[in-house]
Amino acid sequence: MPDHNARKNAVTLLAVRGLSPELLDDLETLFPERCPEMDSADRDIWFYAGKRALVRDLRQALQQQQRQANGGRHNAPIPLAQLQ
Repeated sequence: MPDHNARKNAVTLLAVRGLSPELLDDLETLFPERCPEMDSADRDIWFYAGKRALVRDLRQALQQQQRQANGGRHNAPIPLAQLQ
């Protein structure tokens, strides 16, 4: 699926170039989780869903980076303060 590959490439690029909690907070502010309006066009709903999917993927990438920084413990909880 090309869309999934594009998201994966974007996540990888941002992870390499510098993914920060501050950037993710800004993206969460710009593209918060929300339900579509009743009069929203299907196309607009799908575009927004893609933006949210990217933000969620980036959040997972940041959590993975932080786990690796914690010694590679996959099940190590990440303190909420580190995500903010």
